[in-house]
Amino acid sequence: MAVKSGKTKKSETMEPEMVIFRYLALTFLSESSKLIVLGFIFHKEIELYLFSVLVLFLLRSATGGMHCKRYWSCFLMSFTYLFLCINVLPMIELPKSAMLAILLLCCIVTYYIGPVISADRPRLTSVQCHRRKIQVFFVIFFYMIFMYILPESSYVVSGFWIVVLHAVQLSFAALKTKVKAEGGFAFEGFKTVYEEKRA
Repeated sequence: MAVKSGKTKKSETMEPEMVIFRYLALTFLSESSKLIVLGFIFHKEIELYLFSVLVLFLLRSATGGMHCKRYWSCFLMSFTYLFLCINVLPMIELPKSAMLAILLLCCIVTYYIGPVISADRPRLTSVQCHRRKIQVFFVIFFYMIFMYILPESSYVVSGFWIVVLHAVQLSFAALKTKVKAEGGFAFEGFKTVYEEKRA
């Protein structure tokens, strides 16, 4: 979960290439350090941790989500997210049919809402937005197939909760964006299409 760094106004005055480079550099340093520390915390279940992070990365890289202003608040949210998906939520037993139905709902929600992009991240075009919607759709769709074919395991269940919590936090992030947005254009996809029509 990326940390918001700097002010939006400062980013707007920079060249597009510098904005992208600055964002990628800060994100890489922030995410890599958090992954290492979290890896030590979850070292007793490192394989499950790495699998959960992989699923989360595929989702976040496509649709974004909630962002924290400070490093440690972001770290705490990431830890809570993974701890719930690895250690707490899997204790809730659900039939596979219910899990598949919930994944289908998450697929629809994330496709409709996403992507929700950080204010420090370069603006997406409508084409890029559509590609990310397709990406997250296929990620969740193939995970549904993955869950249907394979027998239930800790990996499958943890990945399921990763998808569910991602859809929940994405909904909150979109709602937060809607409150702040002017004219009611809440989601990144809607804003890019609207801006291109006005141009």
